[in-house]
Amino acid sequence: MPRGPLAGKTVIDAGNYSPRRDGRVEALENGSTTSGEVLQRYLGASAYVVKAFNNIHHTHLTVLNRPTGAGDRTALPIAGDNAEAKRRTTELLDTLGYDTVDAGPLARGRLFAPGTPAYGSPYVTLPGGSLGPLAAGAAPAAFLSLEASPASAAEIRALLAHDS
Repeated sequence: MPRGPLAGKTVIDAGNYSPRRDGRVEALENGSTTSGEVLQRYLGASAYVVKAFNNIHHTHLTVLNRPTGAGDRTALPIAGDNAEAKRRTTELLDTLGYDTVDAGPLARGRLFAPGTPAYGSPYVTLPGGSLGPLAAGAAPAAFLSLEASPASAAEIRALLAHDS
């Protein structure tokens, strides 16, 4: 990824670390850093990384958007170290039909990474229970067959607080 063209830009990190795909990265394995922080270090201080879109499956993202003020509007968490970059990301999410829950600094992106309660499951109807924490990688067929369901800002905040 080229660094120069991204200088002064907001960079949305929608990815998740997957050792099978990315190779094993010790700092990510032991939890001493997050994939967003790795990207921020790579890009340097002139780009502004915001973690977003990584906790919702793209099939759910395409059907859960709603107009501003809708009672069943879904919220997505974001994390970043630059207030202006988070403001821009919040504006983008609003334009796309989503509310935003600010999880805090980029390091708190771990609160909505694979394996956490805020990853994947908030955006589906779970019949009679839970699939358990979803891991990184391809979503299981059972998960993809579930009906998409909105998750409010209050629900996302509660899930983020569960792991903080």
